[in-house]
Amino acid sequence: MLGRTVEVAVSLKLIARQQRSQIIVDSTVQEKTIGHPTDSKLLESSRVKLLEAAKAEGIELKPSYAKAPSWADCTGRSAAR
Repeated sequence: MLGRTVEVAVSLKLIARQQRSQIIVDSTVQEKTIGHPTDSKLLESSRVKLLEAAKAEGIELKPSYAKAPSWADCTGRSAAR
């Protein structure tokens, strides 16, 4: 992509061929794929860890605590549809 960009700039006479010997690229503006945790995702992972800790200690919980809530299957999805 960089090579094609430089070729177009040279063909449009925006830069001279001699300027191609050194090219500086600012990579701070390039997109990164970063996953941001959502509140529901954090809450669900906390619920699962608490269930595991309770089970390890031999604590029986009500079925309503052990069952994933209806919003749990939406974790990681966008709320705006």
